Amino acid sequence: MSDEEEVIECNSRLATPEECYYLQWLSQAPERHLRLLTDLLGRTIALATALAGGAAVFVDDRITHPAVRLAAIAFFLVALAAAAAAIYPREEQVAFRPSAVKAFMEAATSRKRGGLAVAAACLFMGVLVLSLSLLIRLLQS
Repeated sequence: MSDEEEVIECNSRLATPEECYYLQWLSQAPERHLRLLTDLLGRTIALATALAGGAAVFVDDRITHPAVRLAAIAFFLVALAAAAAAIYPREEQVAFRPSAVKAFMEAATSRKRGGLAVAAACLFMGVLVLSLSLLIRLLQS
């Protein structure tokens, strides 16, 4: 027996069907969470690409200053890069031990969460920069 494993003896009973359902649901939560993060990152990639392209092509110099437009495009491209880096799968050998699998899943979740946070912040900043620039132009008119 290794140091990581500990045996605890206790009195037990058979689980009810409801308890079995929730235990099974709980055991599948990390996998569902990873799938959700991957889906969100994919959608973020699509949104960042659309916003960067829209800012580059459709935002006119009469609407925003060119430097503001370039800043917004830069934010959108950083969001795209962060989401793409987080969604890209990493190949790693994992020992067939529950603690190693758990550590691998936690690392993958953490990496995807971090990439999603950076991408969301950059998308927000890009939209904010364009919106404030538009608002200033409207108030000056």
